[in-house]
Amino acid sequence: MPAMPSWSSVGLLAVVLITVWMANCIVQYKRKIRLINDYPGYRYMGPGGKFIHVFLPKMVKSGLEDSAKWDSKHEDCVRYGWEVISNVNLRFSQPKFHISDPRILNQMMTISRSKFPKPHHIYKVLDIYGINVVSTEGSLWARHRRISSPAFSESMAQLAWEQTIRIVEEMFDTDWDKHGDQVSLGRVEEPLKEITMLVIMAAAFGHVDDWIPTKALLSGHAMTFRDSLQLVLRNWLLLGIFPRFIWGSGQNRKDMRPGALAAGGWLGKRMQETAVSYAELGRYMREMVHNYQLGSVEVKRERRDVFSVLTAAIESEKENTQMTMDEVFGNMFVFLLAGHETTAHTLAYVFGLLALEEDEQNRLLDHIKGIVGERELEYADFTKLDRVMGVMYEAMRLFPPVVNIPKYSTEDAYFMVDPALSEEELTDPTLSEERRTRQKEVFIPKGSEIGINTPALHYNPKYWPDPYRFNPERYMKKDWPKEAFLGFSIGPRQCLGRKFAEVESVATITLILRKYKISVDTAKFPEVAGESKMARRYRLLQGDPIITLTPKQIPLVFTRR
Repeated sequence: MPAMPSWSSVGLLAVVLITVWMANCIVQYKRKIRLINDYPGYRYMGPGGKFIHVFLPKMVKSGLEDSAKWDSKHEDCVRYGWEVISNVNLRFSQPKFHISDPRILNQMMTISRSKFPKPHHIYKVLDIYGINVVSTEGSLWARHRRISSPAFSESMAQLAWEQTIRIVEEMFDTDWDKHGDQVSLGRVEEPLKEITMLVIMAAAFGHVDDWIPTKALLSGHAMTFRDSLQLVLRNWLLLGIFPRFIWGSGQNRKDMRPGALAAGGWLGKRMQETAVSYAELGRYMREMVHNYQLGSVEVKRERRDVFSVLTAAIESEKENTQMTMDEVFGNMFVFLLAGHETTAHTLAYVFGLLALEEDEQNRLLDHIKGIVGERELEYADFTKLDRVMGVMYEAMRLFPPVVNIPKYSTEDAYFMVDPALSEEELTDPTLSEERRTRQKEVFIPKGSEIGINTPALHYNPKYWPDPYRFNPERYMKKDWPKEAFLGFSIGPRQCLGRKFAEVESVATITLILRKYKISVDTAKFPEVAGESKMARRYRLLQGDPIITLTPKQIPLVFTRR
């Protein structure tokens, strides 16, 4: 019988293998630096991230790893001297690049976008009900976009305006008025999420509900449409993170029946409610499609919502305008998610900023009264309330919904990069013209990961003087720097529901501010002696850029005027 190797031999072999592996990593690390001509940027010999990140979906991992972008804003660009920063790490097979140069962004997102597609595999976490306009790329994305775009029409925007007014006024009448002259909200985003959910339910899917729920539970269902939608929107990330078998067999998912493992309560109450709501929302969507298909031609023509446009694509006889049932469900879900969460978070930041900036709040109130007074809002008022829109845009600049927009390069590319200058340098009359205008070439190898760095662009003093200041006046000028604003992205992949979100936000801000003065709830958020204005704002409006930038807690008081 052959002798067993000694533990010392095994240990020696392990040391040799680890040494060889480390030596190879270092060789590859140096190779990547040489490949990009040692272009300035981050250099990590270590893992550069938490071990648990390895086990997370790529979309979640991307958000966690890019939180540094939110923290540093434009400072790292100034530190390295350029509006493009490289990132060479032992973990990456190729260098990464963080882009905040508007000229390069325009190339990547509009002119040459086919050469810099989004890595759609990152967005598979959104394919809960089916592929959709967000998770696809190339010709498949083009078909989804072509079919979906007509739904976001002017008539849809007007419907969103009308439904927002109805829902906010119902909130006043049936909820806030019961609290007397003051309404204290520990988390201001909660009622705002309710508003945005009800608006998109009604305007986009024809499912009208009141502020106080009135819809009865339909026969054969375990929960109402509203409850199932609320729970799926709250827990959708669980559906994307955990493997599909947890939520039921393939046939169960096709029939939208709960899977036994999660729905049976074996994995806890939250997983149980997630499984049941997932199945229930799917069943409701199938019933909505079925009922629409049974409707008369006249009824179908009268409908002006997203749901009717998507459902009509199932019956289309032309291949380039067809959608499968799963694709319709996938798009319905992603529009619900995007239209609900990002708008509510932006509104939460709007009200938080106005609470901190009383002078700006008063200017906005004067503007609103000058346009609409105390009369009922009309859709024609939307374009006149330009300062309200400016407040919304400024909140999106300071707190962008998406901190990082991922892309990758399908071929080698060269770009000339502008210098990154601090506010002090830009206002220094002695700074040489050469320092202001010089450029540096960056080589982006094929296969490189690219991150569009929204905070760096939004806090760049070259385009936004005094970038940390809340200043809605920036958007009162016709020549404000649109090329340096990514609140809704740019190019062909910019947000389909932009007008929808703008209309909904302007109506909500106008109605609430006209009736209530907004202030910070000092009982829940006490003042700190000697704290600067900026430090207080940072403390109140902290956010986590996991998927979208999400406020942690913004406690506000609304006092009747």
